[in-house]
Amino acid sequence: MFFGPACIPCIVKQASAASLRFAADDEALQYKIIRETCSALSLADDSITAPGFSVILQDILVKNTGVPDPYYYVKRRNLQNAQNYIPLLREIIRNSSDELETAVRAAIIGNAIDLSANPGFDIASEISRMNEDSITLPSYKRFREEVADARLILYIGDNFEEALFDKLLIEALHPRRVAFAVRSAPVTNDITFRDAVEINLPDLCEVVESGSRIAGTYIGQCSAQFMDLYENADIVIAKGQGNYESMINETRPVYFLFRVKCDVIAARSGFGKGMGVMILNQSDK
Repeated sequence: MFFGPACIPCIVKQASAASLRFAADDEALQYKIIRETCSALSLADDSITAPGFSVILQDILVKNTGVPDPYYYVKRRNLQNAQNYIPLLREIIRNSSDELETAVRAAIIGNAIDLSANPGFDIASEISRMNEDSITLPSYKRFREEVADARLILYIGDNFEEALFDKLLIEALHPRRVAFAVRSAPVTNDITFRDAVEINLPDLCEVVESGSRIAGTYIGQCSAQFMDLYENADIVIAKGQGNYESMINETRPVYFLFRVKCDVIAARSGFGKGMGVMILNQSDK
Protein backbone atom coordinates (compact mmCIF):
# COMPACT_ATOMS: atom_id res chain seq x y z
CA MET A 1 0.00 0.00 0.00
CA PHE A 2 1.23 3.48 -0.76
CA PHE A 3 -0.62 5.88 1.50
CA GLY A 4 1.69 8.20 3.39
CA PRO A 5 2.15 11.78 4.57
CA ALA A 6 2.76 12.96 1.00
CA CYS A 7 -0.72 11.74 0.02
CA ILE A 8 -2.52 13.99 2.51
CA PRO A 9 -1.98 17.38 0.80
CA CYS A 10 -2.87 15.77 -2.54
CA ILE A 11 -6.22 14.56 -1.19
CA VAL A 12 -6.95 17.92 0.44
CA LYS A 13 -6.14 19.57 -2.90
CA GLN A 14 -8.63 17.24 -4.62
CA ALA A 15 -11.27 18.10 -2.02
CA SER A 16 -10.60 21.81 -2.47
CA ALA A 17 -10.88 21.56 -6.25
CA ALA A 18 -14.10 19.54 -5.95
CA SER A 19 -15.59 22.07 -3.51
CA LEU A 20 -14.87 24.91 -5.92
CA ARG A 21 -16.34 22.93 -8.80
CA PHE A 22 -19.52 21.74 -7.10
CA ALA A 23 -20.13 24.56 -4.61
CA ALA A 24 -18.78 27.50 -6.54
CA ASP A 25 -21.23 30.02 -5.09
CA ASP A 26 -21.29 28.73 -1.54
CA GLU A 27 -18.11 29.44 0.38
CA ALA A 28 -19.49 27.98 3.59
CA LEU A 29 -20.18 24.68 1.81
CA GLN A 30 -16.68 24.73 0.32
CA TYR A 31 -15.20 24.98 3.81
CA LYS A 32 -17.52 22.22 5.04
CA ILE A 33 -16.38 19.80 2.31
CA ILE A 34 -12.73 20.52 3.04
CA ARG A 35 -13.17 20.27 6.83
CA GLU A 36 -15.00 16.94 6.53
CA THR A 37 -12.24 15.63 4.26
CA CYS A 38 -9.55 16.65 6.75
CA SER A 39 -11.53 15.09 9.59
CA ALA A 40 -11.89 11.82 7.66
CA LEU A 41 -8.16 11.82 6.95
CA SER A 42 -7.39 12.25 10.64
CA LEU A 43 -9.55 9.21 11.46
CA ALA A 44 -8.26 6.95 8.66
CA ASP A 45 -6.36 3.87 9.79
CA ASP A 46 -2.98 2.72 8.53
CA SER A 47 -4.51 0.37 5.95
CA ILE A 48 -6.12 3.15 3.90
CA THR A 49 -4.95 3.85 0.35
CA ALA A 50 -5.50 6.87 -1.85
CA PRO A 51 -7.93 4.86 -4.04
CA GLY A 52 -9.63 3.62 -0.89
CA PHE A 53 -10.09 7.18 0.36
CA SER A 54 -11.68 8.15 -2.96
CA VAL A 55 -15.02 6.65 -1.92
CA ILE A 56 -14.90 8.58 1.37
CA LEU A 57 -14.40 11.83 -0.53
CA GLN A 58 -17.14 10.82 -2.99
CA ASP A 59 -19.56 10.23 -0.11
CA ILE A 60 -18.68 13.65 1.36
CA LEU A 61 -19.44 15.30 -1.98
CA VAL A 62 -22.70 13.42 -2.47
CA LYS A 63 -23.89 14.21 1.06
CA ASN A 64 -23.11 17.92 0.78
CA THR A 65 -24.27 18.52 -2.79
CA GLY A 66 -27.25 16.15 -2.89
CA VAL A 67 -26.06 14.91 -6.30
CA PRO A 68 -25.55 11.11 -6.59
CA ASP A 69 -22.93 11.43 -9.35
CA PRO A 70 -21.26 14.85 -8.97
CA TYR A 71 -18.87 14.28 -11.87
CA TYR A 72 -21.56 13.17 -14.33
CA TYR A 73 -21.54 16.29 -16.51
CA VAL A 74 -17.81 16.91 -16.08
CA LYS A 75 -17.12 13.44 -17.48
CA ARG A 76 -19.25 14.13 -20.52
CA ARG A 77 -17.58 17.44 -21.28
CA ASN A 78 -14.21 15.72 -21.22
CA LEU A 79 -15.62 12.89 -23.33
CA GLN A 80 -16.66 15.33 -26.06
CA ASN A 81 -13.12 16.67 -26.20
CA ALA A 82 -11.56 13.21 -26.29
CA GLN A 83 -13.85 12.02 -29.09
CA ASN A 84 -12.27 14.52 -31.48
CA TYR A 85 -8.97 12.64 -31.40
CA ILE A 86 -10.13 9.04 -31.78
CA PRO A 87 -10.24 9.04 -35.63
CA LEU A 88 -6.66 10.35 -35.73
CA LEU A 89 -5.45 7.75 -33.26
CA ARG A 90 -7.23 4.97 -35.13
CA GLU A 91 -5.47 6.05 -38.33
CA ILE A 92 -2.09 6.18 -36.55
CA ILE A 93 -2.66 2.66 -35.24
CA ARG A 94 -3.72 1.35 -38.65
CA ASN A 95 -0.63 2.81 -40.35
CA SER A 96 1.88 1.67 -37.72
CA SER A 97 4.28 -1.25 -38.07
CA ASP A 98 3.01 -2.79 -34.82
CA GLU A 99 -0.67 -2.03 -34.37
CA LEU A 100 -0.89 -3.72 -30.96
CA GLU A 101 1.99 -1.71 -29.51
CA THR A 102 0.61 1.54 -30.89
CA ALA A 103 -2.80 0.72 -29.44
CA VAL A 104 -1.16 0.12 -26.05
CA ARG A 105 0.48 3.55 -26.30
CA ALA A 106 -2.87 5.10 -27.24
CA ALA A 107 -4.49 3.50 -24.19
CA ILE A 108 -1.77 4.94 -21.95
CA ILE A 109 -2.34 8.39 -23.47
CA GLY A 110 -5.96 8.09 -22.36
CA ASN A 111 -4.80 7.72 -18.76
CA ALA A 112 -3.54 11.32 -18.89
CA ILE A 113 -7.21 12.32 -18.59
CA ASP A 114 -7.34 12.71 -14.83
CA LEU A 115 -9.41 15.38 -13.11
CA SER A 116 -7.53 15.03 -9.81
CA ALA A 117 -3.92 14.80 -10.97
CA ASN A 118 -3.89 16.41 -14.41
CA PRO A 119 -6.88 18.74 -14.83
CA GLY A 120 -5.30 20.73 -17.67
CA PHE A 121 -4.10 17.90 -19.89
CA ASP A 122 -3.52 18.48 -23.61
CA ILE A 123 -4.51 15.44 -25.69
CA ALA A 124 -2.94 16.79 -28.89
CA SER A 125 0.41 17.18 -27.13
CA GLU A 126 0.15 13.66 -25.70
CA ILE A 127 -0.50 12.20 -29.15
CA SER A 128 2.44 14.05 -30.68
CA ARG A 129 4.74 12.45 -28.09
CA MET A 130 3.26 8.95 -28.08
CA ASN A 131 6.29 7.31 -29.71
CA GLU A 132 8.86 9.20 -27.66
CA ASP A 133 10.56 8.30 -24.39
CA SER A 134 7.62 9.67 -22.39
CA ILE A 135 6.04 6.20 -22.71
CA THR A 136 8.03 3.09 -21.84
CA LEU A 137 6.84 -0.50 -22.31
CA PRO A 138 9.28 -2.85 -20.55
CA SER A 139 6.68 -5.63 -20.39
CA TYR A 140 5.35 -5.30 -23.92
CA LYS A 141 7.38 -8.13 -25.49
CA ARG A 142 5.99 -10.68 -23.02
CA PHE A 143 2.51 -9.15 -23.36
CA ARG A 144 2.58 -9.54 -27.14
CA GLU A 145 3.68 -13.18 -26.82
CA GLU A 146 0.91 -13.95 -24.34
CA VAL A 147 -1.74 -12.21 -26.44
CA ALA A 148 -0.93 -14.55 -29.33
CA ASP A 149 -2.20 -17.54 -27.34
CA ALA A 150 -4.83 -15.82 -25.17
CA ARG A 151 -8.48 -16.76 -25.33
CA LEU A 152 -9.82 -14.57 -22.49
CA ILE A 153 -8.52 -11.14 -21.49
CA LEU A 154 -9.85 -9.23 -18.49
CA TYR A 155 -9.44 -5.48 -18.96
CA ILE A 156 -10.06 -3.45 -15.77
CA GLY A 157 -11.08 0.08 -16.70
CA ASP A 158 -10.39 3.40 -15.04
CA ASN A 159 -11.75 6.78 -16.14
CA PHE A 160 -14.87 7.19 -18.28
CA GLU A 161 -13.23 9.46 -20.84
CA GLU A 162 -10.17 7.28 -21.29
CA ALA A 163 -12.39 4.29 -22.11
CA LEU A 164 -12.54 5.70 -25.65
CA PHE A 165 -8.80 5.03 -25.86
CA ASP A 166 -9.25 1.63 -24.22
CA LYS A 167 -11.64 0.75 -27.02
CA LEU A 168 -8.77 1.18 -29.50
CA LEU A 169 -6.71 -1.41 -27.63
CA ILE A 170 -9.69 -3.75 -27.34
CA GLU A 171 -10.14 -3.50 -31.12
CA ALA A 172 -6.48 -4.48 -31.54
CA LEU A 173 -7.01 -7.48 -29.24
CA HIS A 174 -9.87 -8.89 -31.33
CA PRO A 175 -10.93 -11.59 -32.11
CA ARG A 176 -9.98 -12.67 -28.58
CA ARG A 177 -12.69 -12.53 -25.94
CA VAL A 178 -12.29 -9.37 -23.86
CA ALA A 179 -14.25 -8.65 -20.67
CA PHE A 180 -14.13 -5.03 -19.56
CA ALA A 181 -14.66 -4.34 -15.85
CA VAL A 182 -16.26 -1.10 -14.67
CA ARG A 183 -16.92 0.39 -11.22
CA SER A 184 -20.12 -0.64 -9.50
CA ALA A 185 -21.02 2.90 -8.39
CA PRO A 186 -19.97 6.43 -9.35
CA VAL A 187 -16.63 7.54 -7.91
CA THR A 188 -14.80 10.59 -9.27
CA ASN A 189 -14.68 10.31 -13.07
CA ASP A 190 -14.34 6.52 -13.20
CA ILE A 191 -16.41 4.49 -15.64
CA THR A 192 -19.65 2.78 -14.56
CA PHE A 193 -21.90 0.41 -16.49
CA ARG A 194 -24.19 3.31 -17.41
CA ASP A 195 -21.18 5.17 -18.85
CA ALA A 196 -20.03 2.09 -20.77
CA VAL A 197 -23.43 1.76 -22.45
CA GLU A 198 -23.31 5.42 -23.46
CA ILE A 199 -20.10 4.88 -25.48
CA ASN A 200 -21.38 1.56 -26.92
CA LEU A 201 -18.74 -0.50 -25.16
CA PRO A 202 -21.07 -3.54 -24.84
CA ASP A 203 -21.16 -3.67 -28.65
CA LEU A 204 -17.40 -4.25 -28.66
CA CYS A 205 -16.85 -6.56 -25.70
CA GLU A 206 -18.42 -8.04 -22.59
CA VAL A 207 -18.90 -5.44 -19.81
CA VAL A 208 -19.08 -6.45 -16.14
CA GLU A 209 -19.24 -4.59 -12.86
CA SER A 210 -16.25 -5.31 -10.66
CA GLY A 211 -18.09 -4.83 -7.39
CA SER A 212 -15.65 -2.05 -6.51
CA ARG A 213 -16.79 1.38 -5.32
CA ILE A 214 -13.28 2.80 -4.96
CA ALA A 215 -11.19 4.49 -7.65
CA GLY A 216 -9.23 1.28 -7.94
CA THR A 217 -9.84 -2.42 -7.31
CA TYR A 218 -9.71 -4.26 -3.99
CA ILE A 219 -9.79 -7.87 -5.15
CA GLY A 220 -11.19 -9.10 -1.84
CA GLN A 221 -14.25 -6.87 -2.27
CA CYS A 222 -15.08 -7.77 -5.88
CA SER A 223 -18.15 -9.58 -7.19
CA ALA A 224 -18.31 -13.31 -7.87
CA GLN A 225 -18.71 -12.65 -11.60
CA PHE A 226 -15.60 -10.49 -11.64
CA MET A 227 -13.59 -13.00 -9.60
CA ASP A 228 -14.47 -15.80 -12.00
CA LEU A 229 -13.06 -13.73 -14.86
CA TYR A 230 -10.05 -12.61 -12.82
CA GLU A 231 -9.10 -16.14 -11.86
CA ASN A 232 -9.65 -17.68 -15.30
CA ALA A 233 -8.41 -14.95 -17.65
CA ASP A 234 -5.26 -15.69 -19.61
CA ILE A 235 -4.28 -12.02 -19.32
CA VAL A 236 -5.34 -9.28 -16.91
CA ILE A 237 -4.87 -5.63 -17.90
CA ALA A 238 -5.44 -2.95 -15.26
CA LYS A 239 -5.67 0.69 -16.33
CA GLY A 240 -4.74 3.67 -14.22
CA GLN A 241 -2.65 4.53 -11.20
CA GLY A 242 -5.53 3.74 -8.83
CA ASN A 243 -5.63 0.13 -10.02
CA TYR A 244 -1.83 -0.04 -9.74
CA GLU A 245 -1.94 1.23 -6.16
CA SER A 246 -4.67 -1.16 -5.09
CA MET A 247 -3.59 -4.27 -7.06
CA ILE A 248 0.21 -4.23 -7.19
CA ASN A 249 0.57 -6.86 -4.45
CA GLU A 250 -1.76 -9.38 -6.09
CA THR A 251 -0.16 -12.76 -6.68
CA ARG A 252 -1.28 -13.36 -10.25
CA PRO A 253 0.39 -11.53 -13.16
CA VAL A 254 -1.28 -8.23 -14.01
CA TYR A 255 -0.25 -5.80 -16.74
CA PHE A 256 -0.56 -2.22 -15.51
CA LEU A 257 -0.99 0.62 -18.01
CA PHE A 258 -0.87 4.07 -16.48
CA ARG A 259 0.72 7.49 -16.28
CA VAL A 260 2.85 8.07 -13.16
CA LYS A 261 1.10 11.04 -11.57
CA CYS A 262 2.81 11.62 -8.22
CA ASP A 263 6.15 11.37 -6.46
CA VAL A 264 4.94 8.53 -4.19
CA ILE A 265 4.18 6.25 -7.14
CA ALA A 266 7.31 7.40 -8.99
CA ALA A 267 9.39 6.19 -6.05
CA ARG A 268 7.46 2.93 -5.75
CA SER A 269 7.42 2.05 -9.44
CA GLY A 270 10.91 3.28 -10.33
CA PHE A 271 9.60 5.43 -13.18
CA GLY A 272 9.70 9.21 -13.28
CA LYS A 273 6.68 11.35 -12.62
CA GLY A 274 4.86 11.98 -15.90
CA MET A 275 6.04 8.75 -17.54
CA GLY A 276 3.55 6.47 -19.25
CA VAL A 277 4.29 2.82 -18.50
CA MET A 278 3.28 -0.77 -19.15
CA ILE A 279 4.62 -3.00 -16.38
CA LEU A 280 3.92 -6.32 -14.71
CA ASN A 281 3.12 -6.48 -11.00
CA GLN A 282 6.07 -7.05 -8.69
CA SER A 283 5.15 -10.65 -7.92
CA ASP A 284 5.88 -11.60 -11.51
CA LYS A 285 9.18 -9.70 -12.01
